[in-house]
Amino acid sequence: MQLQRLLELLLRFRDYVVLLALLLVALALMQLHSAERLQALRTVALVLTGLVRQSLAWIPNPFALQRENELLHRINIELMQALMRQQELAAENEQLRSLLQLPARQPLPLLFGELLGRTVGQLQSYATLNRGSADGVRPGMPVVTAAGLVGTVEAVSPHFALVHLLPSRTMRVAVQLQHSGAEGILTWEGRERRFLLRYVPTSVSVQAGEPVVTSNASDRFPGGIPVGSVRRVEPLPDGLFYRIEVQAAVPFESVRYVAVVLHLPNPERRRLEGQLAP
Repeated sequence: MQLQRLLELLLRFRDYVVLLALLLVALALMQLHSAERLQALRTVALVLTGLVRQSLAWIPNPFALQRENELLHRINIELMQALMRQQELAAENEQLRSLLQLPARQPLPLLFGELLGRTVGQLQSYATLNRGSADGVRPGMPVVTAAGLVGTVEAVSPHFALVHLLPSRTMRVAVQLQHSGAEGILTWEGRERRFLLRYVPTSVSVQAGEPVVTSNASDRFPGGIPVGSVRRVEPLPDGLFYRIEVQAAVPFESVRYVAVVLHLPNPERRRLEGQLAP
């Protein structure tokens, strides 16, 4: 027990012990006048000082260990933040590169923009776009990425627009199966990227993985915009229609850069079709 206390004292006052030894050596040097003796004493003092520090170096210093752990923890946090930022930049660059290829596949004019924020309610989901009426954005225009359909413009101000995102209980999209051409209505199932395709008859052959695109049956969206792919197919109890689960093509939780398709539904067609609505 006493030895442990002695070691703790030596550890705590290690530098003071070394300093005291050096002071004693200095006083001894002041009493000597022979150059040879002074040189010899200096040598002995240096050796003794090194031995003392070496003999005490094996004793762990909790204060130094704590400082080292704090430094390593801070470095680890900084490295993790740098890695996350690098991953974010890589994802953003990938989105931007994909958007640059979009005009070659989309004949209609496009306006590029950035989603600044997202508002999620119980039934609807919206995002704010940094483009508005001053840029030519109008309510009803589709919003897309290179992966597919994101949503539609709901409202505009001079410099911003509110985008109604596809994952919304009130969103209905006329779509078709790309291989068979069968058409139906896409609705949100309630999970981020899961949708239901309704009103496809069982007389049509539907396979998992088949692409789903927007249909020309509605003038709301231009035809052929990717929406997702068939995830699961099963007939309903009545045997007339399928229950088709669709996996959305767009990762809505991480999408940031988008393009507004400068397309508006034909007002004459909308009025005519509206007369038949119940």
